[in-house]
Amino acid sequence: MGELMRRYWQPVCTSDELRDLPRKEKLPCEEIVVFRDKKGRVGALDSHCAHRGTSLEWGRVEEEGLRCCYHGWLYDTQGRCVDMPCETEEFRQAMDVWQPAYLATEYGGLVFVYMGPPGTEPLFPRFDIIDPDRGEDVVLRGMRLWGDYAVGMVKDCNWLQHYENIVDPYHLLILHQWISGDQFEGALMQGKATIGWEKTPLGVRYNVIKDLPSGNRMVRHAECIVPNMFIIPSIREPGTAPKRKQRGTELSWAVPIDNEHVRGISIVVWPLDNGAPKPDWKSGTDTIADIRPGSFLERSYEERIP
Repeated sequence: MGELMRRYWQPVCTSDELRDLPRKEKLPCEEIVVFRDKKGRVGALDSHCAHRGTSLEWGRVEEEGLRCCYHGWLYDTQGRCVDMPCETEEFRQAMDVWQPAYLATEYGGLVFVYMGPPGTEPLFPRFDIIDPDRGEDVVLRGMRLWGDYAVGMVKDCNWLQHYENIVDPYHLLILHQWISGDQFEGALMQGKATIGWEKTPLGVRYNVIKDLPSGNRMVRHAECIVPNMFIIPSIREPGTAPKRKQRGTELSWAVPIDNEHVRGISIVVWPLDNGAPKPDWKSGTDTIADIRPGSFLERSYEERIP
């Protein structure tokens, strides 16, 4: 499965997380160092310098690339060593050292890498949900949703355990409504549900149909796009005003870090107000509450009692 994941563009971090320092990340089971050079280009290198194996996480970002802190070898975003301070230029050219590197690009506020064989990269998935020119006044923002207490941060489970949860509507009714109480305060928590699934050209989606107390009928779809993308519709839709269709507000990825950890990361379509992002807006999958206590790894016994 890891080989399959490598044949798709995978998000590794948000664009605003790449500043003056390189960043070590892990996906699928491989450590890489991502950075943005002083010219604004992003790169993704094997984490250990080709010279003596020093971690490039401690390197220095420069105009032309990333310089190893040990003997100063400088690598550009493609992995080519363009400077060896302790050697002559003739020697550097003769050695022609290349650090293992992966293709990297930015879109929608996220940094993506392609870890498959060179020349086999697919087209980038420019779906309409993340098209900023789709006729709405929006901006794309890369986010680890909900800060450090939900899927935005590394979770201790296999990526598939998180991914299959996307098309599991029964957990909404049991966990988020019956066991935990109404966590969403919307139509999703009202009325009796009719549930089904269907294959799509891109993967699979569930269909939830609810006849609401207001007299309206809600038809809701959450979709998995193979191998690890997903779209979740708004969990806070009140269901009070009739509407024909409504897009989700983010395209998300369940990225395998290794066999026991997953990274949840999203491109969020954020509405603008007079050219600036609306300050008090929340994405469709964010909750009304500021925190989701059930996602904290450590809680006292008393806090666990419903």
